[in-house]
Amino acid sequence: MRAELMLMGKPVDLSRRSQRRWLVLWIYAAMIVAMAGMGWLDAWRTSGYYLVFLAAGVNHFLLGGYGRGGLVRPFTDKAPRSSGMPSPLIPLGLYLRLTHVAPEGEWRSDERELGLRDRAHYQAYQWISGAVGILWLLSAWTRWKSAELPILHVIGETLLYPMVLATVVLMLTLPQAILLWTEPDMAEFEPE
Repeated sequence: MRAELMLMGKPVDLSRRSQRRWLVLWIYAAMIVAMAGMGWLDAWRTSGYYLVFLAAGVNHFLLGGYGRGGLVRPFTDKAPRSSGMPSPLIPLGLYLRLTHVAPEGEWRSDERELGLRDRAHYQAYQWISGAVGILWLLSAWTRWKSAELPILHVIGETLLYPMVLATVVLMLTLPQAILLWTEPDMAEFEPE
C-alpha cells in the first residue's frame, strides 16, 4: 500500500490508519452528495453515468486496486507500466507518489497482502450480495401491479435505479475502502 498522496503539489501523508479512514469517509460523503445532487438535477436520466465514471476515477486515482494508480496495490499483480513521458496530471497536482521506489519485483503482493485482499473482497461482496437481494426485491415490486397494494409498485419504481447506482459504486470501491480502513499504521520508511 502506498503511504503518500500528492495533492496540488503538496504531499499528504496517509501512513496512519486514522488519516486513511478520514479519506474513505470523505470519498463516500462526496459520492453520496454527488448522487443526491445528480438525482435532484435530472433524476439520474443521464447523470447516473457520470456517477459511475466519477467512482471509476476515484478508484483509479485515489483508491487503486483495480487500476494501476491509487493507494492500494493493483490486484492483478502485474508490473507497473513504465512511461518515459511525465503524467498529464502533474500540472494539476493530482498524482500519487511512492514514499520510496520499489526495486524490481517488489511490486508483487506477498502472502499477507493477498490474504488481506481476499478477505476484503469477501467482506465487500457480502454487502454487495445483500444489495443485490434488495435490488431483486425492488424489481419484483415494480412488476407487481396489484390493485390492493399499489404503493409497492411506486416504491419499487422510485428506488430501483438509485439502488442500482449505489450497488455499482460499491462494487467499484468497497474492497479498496475496506483495505484502507482496516490496514494498521505503516512503519515510517527511512532511506538508507
